[in-house]
Amino acid sequence: TREFLEDLISNLKQNNSNDNNQSVPDYFFGTILVTGNMTGSNGFLEVIDGQQRITTATILLSTIGKILKSCDEIQLAKNVWEYIIKTTDDEEKITLLQNDTTDDFFKEKIQDLNIPLEDVIKINETPDEETKCILNAVKLFQNYLSENSIKNNLKSLLGDNNELSNKDYISILKKIRDLLLNS
Repeated sequence: TREFLEDLISNLKQNNSNDNNQSVPDYFFGTILVTGNMTGSNGFLEVIDGQQRITTATILLSTIGKILKSCDEIQLAKNVWEYIIKTTDDEEKITLLQNDTTDDFFKEKIQDLNIPLEDVIKINETPDEETKCILNAVKLFQNYLSENSIKNNLKSLLGDNNELSNKDYISILKKIRDLLLNS
């Protein structure tokens, strides 16, 4: 999980500019193999290979969204959430990623913007090892991306003279979000 995040952020070194209009570099985090039928409104795909990468990306997006919300960046948080939960024309909520083995925990804690990150990271006991791994990923992302840690982590990965460390906290989170969404 840490390696995923650091690999993602390290990719920013290729395009580390003050120009906010400049595109975010592409990042490739592996092939994902799916099966199913996407025709119609009830289309469904099953992930054959890549479930862990998609789950990790979802946890990272969720963490960023929850951090943005805690910083009173409500609209930014909602925009991130559109990649996690979609709303149909009939106002029905659809989770984009369903995890069969940890579905309740994943839906109720990770995929719910109204559950504060602080409440999630306080959880100590989990019903199984997979849920524990998901919770540990949330805690790692929250710690790594916290306002107190992110600039030091960026300096460690990108060097002391990286332009991203000079940006404000929200701009850094948006840059990481954009890199993930462009991958």
